[in-house]
Amino acid sequence: MKSDIDGGANFETHDTSAGSAGCATLASGVAPRGRKGSHVRHVLLIAVLLLGVRPAMGQGLCTEPVMPVPLDGAAATADQMRAAMADARGFIAQSGVFQDCLAKEVEDAKSQAASSGQAFEPSIEANARARMDANKKQQERVGATLDNAMLAYKNAHPN
Repeated sequence: MKSDIDGGANFETHDTSAGSAGCATLASGVAPRGRKGSHVRHVLLIAVLLLGVRPAMGQGLCTEPVMPVPLDGAAATADQMRAAMADARGFIAQSGVFQDCLAKEVEDAKSQAASSGQAFEPSIEANARARMDANKKQQERVGATLDNAMLAYKNAHPN
């Protein structure tokens, strides 16, 4: 029995046993691959290729933390101040992980260059240092902003 389904592919169904739903094969006699399995293979292949290319593009796997939103301490409640302090501590902790990750990327690149007998590209380290320095400035900015918000909060709530 032949049918024309799935975008023009000719399938034949074969009854393999009594009461069975049978199996579909292409008219050429080859069983089609499952769509889901094929899709998963394609996604995994793309992911592997992207991960392999990503360091070559100069973009590492380190994710820079997002600075917390500044808070107006004069208008803030006690709960908002506590949340702002927690956000600042979280940002500083994530920044430490980010900077450690950048340092590890540099060391890994140096090791890879040495093991392959190639020269280490100094721009990798310069880029990582620049990102670390920018992140340290963000940490200082977050700390100063929180200090100013705390002073404004204390002035607005003198008890």
